[in-house]
Amino acid sequence: MRKVVIVLASTAWLLATASAAFSDELDDLFERASEAEFSGTTFVHCQTPEGVLSQITDIKQSGGVAIIKARTADTEVIARKGEYADRAGGYSKVAAVSVASSPDRSGHYQVEIAGVGRELGRRAVRLIADGILRVELRFDAATGAVLRSVSYNGDGNAYCTSEFIAFVPGSPDMDVATMENAERTELVVYPDHIDEGRLPAQAGSFTRADVYGGASGTLVAYYSDGVFSFTLVTAETPVEIPELSDIEPATIDGHEYQRLFFPGQAILVWGTAEGGYALVTDAPLDMQTAVLSDLPRPGKAFFLTRWWRALTGH
Repeated sequence: MRKVVIVLASTAWLLATASAAFSDELDDLFERASEAEFSGTTFVHCQTPEGVLSQITDIKQSGGVAIIKARTADTEVIARKGEYADRAGGYSKVAAVSVASSPDRSGHYQVEIAGVGRELGRRAVRLIADGILRVELRFDAATGAVLRSVSYNGDGNAYCTSEFIAFVPGSPDMDVATMENAERTELVVYPDHIDEGRLPAQAGSFTRADVYGGASGTLVAYYSDGVFSFTLVTAETPVEIPELSDIEPATIDGHEYQRLFFPGQAILVWGTAEGGYALVTDAPLDMQTAVLSDLPRPGKAFFLTRWWRALTGH
């Protein structure tokens, strides 16, 4: 039986670049942050059910392009709006996508924006949904960069924190030749008619924004609530991610999922009677559970379906 093997992290970052409307002031802050020029080092740490995960990452940003390299990985990521590339050992390909629709942040989140602190020169932003603090941001008044962000679970505990431990404003040296010269692959927007049972229009507080046709008959859907997002991949055959192959299943709401946490990101994989699913998200833990409750639950394919797939290789 053929299995669909995918790498989700790149798709998730790429689709997350979709813009969205919010308050004018916050929109201006995000726009300025995307145009900020700096270099520095961030420390990310997350409280997960499997323990604390942390990572140190070096970042350069200039001209709307960011170069990101985790110190524990060999791959360097080059990113700009609408494109994503990674390079390791001199090899690189670029994925490009045209986003058909933009999620709306304004209806779900209440925004609290504080003034600029005189000592630290930072502007504080709090995003609240249904009376629950979900995100705190600190913007640098001089450059506009986001110096610190914290996401929160529904119980009020911090989920993931990202903050600069070294920050140098100004235009850094940027080598983007790999992106400029690489072979490009464009994801194709899927037709408007979508099987709602397979990819529901709403999951938790998230709305389906776009669906793309992927390799081997997969569908890649991007969902957002305007702040957090998730990418959902579905295929008629099992979905396989090598990093999760030896992971013990996690039980969520009485159902078993393969799950793996990275700093700032969770990946879940499961099979249903109709095919395989994989989800990658930056959302807090309780929001992940709410999303899964609105998606097809894990389950084995019917015997005749499994027999036919084994016979035909589909």
